[in-house]
Amino acid sequence: MIRKKYISHQTFIDLLYKVLKAKIVLLNSSFIRKIETPQGFSISLILCNIYLHELDIFINESEKLKKFRNAKASIANPQLKALLSVSKEEDEQAKNIKRSKGKLKYWKFLHKLRVSKLKFAEKNGINRVIFKGKNRRIVYVRYADNFIIFVWGTKNDCLEIKKLVKNFLKANLDLDFSEEKSHITYLKKSKANFLGFQIWQSPKKILSKKSDINPYGKTDRVKTNSKFRGAFMQTPGIQITFNMNEVLRKLVDKGLVRYKARKFFPTSYKSALQYDIPNIVLYIKSIFRGLAYYYGFAHNRSDAKVLYNYFGRYCTAMTIAHKTKSKVSKVFKKYGSELTITDSKNKVIASFDVFSNANF
Repeated sequence: MIRKKYISHQTFIDLLYKVLKAKIVLLNSSFIRKIETPQGFSISLILCNIYLHELDIFINESEKLKKFRNAKASIANPQLKALLSVSKEEDEQAKNIKRSKGKLKYWKFLHKLRVSKLKFAEKNGINRVIFKGKNRRIVYVRYADNFIIFVWGTKNDCLEIKKLVKNFLKANLDLDFSEEKSHITYLKKSKANFLGFQIWQSPKKILSKKSDINPYGKTDRVKTNSKFRGAFMQTPGIQITFNMNEVLRKLVDKGLVRYKARKFFPTSYKSALQYDIPNIVLYIKSIFRGLAYYYGFAHNRSDAKVLYNYFGRYCTAMTIAHKTKSKVSKVFKKYGSELTITDSKNKVIASFDVFSNANF
């Protein structure tokens, strides 16, 4: 049904059939032809996206989840607005400070006054905005057969969405929903794991300031005094990070890093010793560059830079030292800090160029 609905090009269907024809070897040394997807095969991602497109439509367009997609707009809280407004007495006090102590003290007084009011509002639960009716909302992200749904709502909303998705997968796609791998997580209390990343949010609001608002709360793009601007309480955005230790533990299993005395160190990569020196540089560089690019958009991207610049570069240098029966210091002295390899015509054929912040 799904094939007929989404795949109408006969050439693609023929190629797909040829790819899926697999030889199954039996114990009696004979084999049979069978249609199936070899594990880890690239065609699996294409088929997965075709098949689970029905799930995408269900979550993003179905009537059953419509109430979670129609969030009503929020409005500014008039109670907070009234609290932050400067009273006549406060305004007169501010003008007296301006006349006696100057403009800098005047702005400083207004700034402190606004900050104290914001802290009072935070302590007494006076929110910056109020919601008109239900403000439930969902955001759905899927990669292959892994997906995550962000829910602005209650735990009961999450349980209802989970039940609807589970029933749809079984009834419409004949897929079992993994209870073991699915979790309901409150991002302000714990972290959600997705594709090797950790998604979380700080539980505390932070004091920030608007660059184009003065302490009176009025728009002031001239910025009479840029040091004291209109303060406000800000909810920290969602953070996406990765666990550096988990990545290094996986590299230990691969033989690219060693673990000793509760610390991680680069080591010689024995699987690369079969190559010549230029290919050692290119091979190990490709491994660590791939990891650095994958984790490079996380908020702790500096760890991705360390992964490449330190662990990757020294792993390469130690592998070259192992192959040439030399020392790491001599390898760097001969090829430079970026392990630049040149041919007989002095042309660069391999180099472990160092990453900077501009690479991310």
